[in-house]
Amino acid sequence: MKNSIILSDISLVYDLNKKFKNTLKKNIINTLIDKNIYNEKIFALKKINLKIEENSVVGLYGPNGSGKTSLLKILAKITDPTEGSLEVPYNSNFIGSTDFNFIDDATGEENTKLFLKLKKIKDSEINEKIQNIFEISKIGNFFYQPVKIYSSGMKMRLAFASTQMIKSDLLLMDEWISAADQSMREYIYTTIHDKIESSKITIIASHNHEILKSNCSQIIYLKNGEIENIKSV
Repeated sequence: MKNSIILSDISLVYDLNKKFKNTLKKNIINTLIDKNIYNEKIFALKKINLKIEENSVVGLYGPNGSGKTSLLKILAKITDPTEGSLEVPYNSNFIGSTDFNFIDDATGEENTKLFLKLKKIKDSEINEKIQNIFEISKIGNFFYQPVKIYSSGMKMRLAFASTQMIKSDLLLMDEWISAADQSMREYIYTTIHDKIESSKITIIASHNHEILKSNCSQIIYLKNGEIENIKSV
């Protein structure tokens, strides 16, 4: 029996007035600009209704602020929706260019070991997977140095290599190609299809329409937190 992801009236709201309540920052901005500037709510997502069938590869397309990353984080259960309900009957693997939670003072090796433990990888498998991450990331001896000295490209390499070790039924990719350097892009292109094939559902968010057209069977067009259109490819 096939499972589906079902989202019903999903909304994500940021209450700016609550966020900046009784803060020095709010008082300064109220004085200098507009006392009511934070007396508002920002809708990252508005009443999203979706059903995504098993064996689908779906693209999320839209400009910055359209809600792509917010929707992925809700599907990954990293963020809880403000309203609505969702059914996600799969274990997920979220690959984001900037959302891997590094501990800056820890080394790359220490970060990957913690990541694998949090993902409940067996102790007997951790050393082998760390060696694989070292080889895939191609950051050399920086792997044994604190992450705080890494460039953004090195962080992307380490994050992608780490998530490569996790098998999942639901694969979520957020701008997975844009932050990589050329050699890493080549690696991603040669391996990403294998990950898509091994996942039951893949959802890719990107600004690049051509990437989505070449990888997805369906593209969801988002604008201002709402679904503007859904097209088959």
